[in-house]
Amino acid sequence: MFFLKVIDCIIELPEFPASATEILWDFEENENPLLVAFDNARLLVYRYFIHGRLLTTRVLQASNNSKHNTISDSPVKTSKAANKLEVISGQCRAVGTTRIPYGHIPLSVAWGEVCLLSPTGRLITQPLATHAFRAYINGGGAGTDEQTGLNKLAPMETQVPTACTQHNEEQKSGEVRKRSAKRQQSNADLNKLTPIDLQTYFDQAMRAGCFDDAWVFAERMDSERHWNQLGHACLRVMQFELAIRAFRKSHNTGLVLSLQRIQEIEDELLLAGYVAMILKEFDQAQELFLASSRPLAALEMRRDLLHWDTALQLARTLAPHEIPAICREYAVEMECIGDYVNALMHFERALSQPDTTAESDAFNEQRTPSSDSQSATRNGNSFQSGTKTNSVGEFTLKSSDRLEENHEWREHVELCEAGIARNAIRLGDFKRGIKLARDSSNPALQKTCADILEQMKQWQEAASLYELAGHYEASATVYLRCKSYKQAGELLKRIPNAPRLHLQYAKAREADGAFKEAVVAYEAAHDWDSVVRLQLEKLGNADEAVRVVRETKSIDGAKMIAQYFTRINDHASAIQFLVLSKCLETAFQL
Repeated sequence: MFFLKVIDCIIELPEFPASATEILWDFEENENPLLVAFDNARLLVYRYFIHGRLLTTRVLQASNNSKHNTISDSPVKTSKAANKLEVISGQCRAVGTTRIPYGHIPLSVAWGEVCLLSPTGRLITQPLATHAFRAYINGGGAGTDEQTGLNKLAPMETQVPTACTQHNEEQKSGEVRKRSAKRQQSNADLNKLTPIDLQTYFDQAMRAGCFDDAWVFAERMDSERHWNQLGHACLRVMQFELAIRAFRKSHNTGLVLSLQRIQEIEDELLLAGYVAMILKEFDQAQELFLASSRPLAALEMRRDLLHWDTALQLARTLAPHEIPAICREYAVEMECIGDYVNALMHFERALSQPDTTAESDAFNEQRTPSSDSQSATRNGNSFQSGTKTNSVGEFTLKSSDRLEENHEWREHVELCEAGIARNAIRLGDFKRGIKLARDSSNPALQKTCADILEQMKQWQEAASLYELAGHYEASATVYLRCKSYKQAGELLKRIPNAPRLHLQYAKAREADGAFKEAVVAYEAAHDWDSVVRLQLEKLGNADEAVRVVRETKSIDGAKMIAQYFTRINDHASAIQFLVLSKCLETAFQL
């Protein structure tokens, strides 16, 4: 454990060595402190992200001797099933190690460089091995002869400053010029790096939590993968501005818009919950939402993710009035995946009307006296008049709310009954499903149930529901399939422009010997050859056949009439119809 004065809290340093004697921190980085623990041989570097969030569920022991992994300066705790929820602010990450030259003593850390006291009494500044990328961000700088052999990381040495040294304007301007020269040198060195080196230093900067420096290397590589990696790393520690810039570079407009919407949220737990949700850490997001000022966000998230079991558990405590709607949505998903038993069960469960009395009482309790008094005394009115006006307004508001709730509930009931009808039919309870479909005024439901019945080869029921839904062609088709010709014939009168169905019906009636009905159907199907054939061969009505041929100019029909007149030795009429059928040679011979 380590008490960090910068943020005034106790934190845990992971993988902390027992041999470490002291801890330094980088005084140039205050927002997310860089901590350096050291012993005689090495420096261990840690990055503490103040806005990173960990959330763990644990049973808090009553004993003071119990050991915890982390300690929070201001934990948020809620009792839940004999467990308590601790929300720990901050996240400490081990970055890496740096070797200490023999005999040197670390004194301070600034901007990723450690200041060492050499055995000769001189001060040595040396970049941390975890921050080697800084050589290409800030510039390398000049060193002294004592640098040789200290470390492979190119340390540099400076003179020990006297206690009374006064910095004048000339020295300051000289430092500015040196820094400018360093930046120019670092840019030149950056241009010499290979893609592999850029990747190495980018990963190193990301691991060290130096996201502004990682941006420089990502800009050189300019790939969508690196921009997304940088954006998600910044998002995890709630550095929204840099995350938005990175996601813009990767053309991830969805994340940019999402972050812009949530970055102004003041509740840190609620904000952290949305961040965890964006990072697809949904369990952590749920716990953060529940610990925040808006626990309903956890329920909304689970509903959006279609995690219905969890949503139902949350709704029991957070929003009981939402249980019917959640059950209905859950049932729809069950129906889509073919689990009709559970779908029917949840549709039936969704019909249980919620009790909103307790919720309205809680709403009334949340109203503050100040808001009531302000509404009562507005525009100089007395308390009585204000109260009267307020009561009328409340009555009107409640009435409209009730009407809206009743309308929504009716729609909900209709959807549930439709689901019950569909799934009851699928499960073989035809009587119940068909009754609900018939009682419904929803043609779409009736057609859907008819489709299901047709798939299950319940022809009569399917045809009747098709007819009830106004789909006469489908109904007639099913009636013909189940040989219910009487019902099919009545329906075909309503759909004259369906020659295929009329032809199918005519053939069926002809096969059954109902030739007159077949003739009428053939006429509706515009099959004039069949009309002529039946009039001549089955009904013996040659005059009607002649009339049809003269009106329709049917060549095949004219041939059949010519053959008919030839058989009865009426050669004059036969020649006439042979000419009409363009059989001139046969007519000449006759």
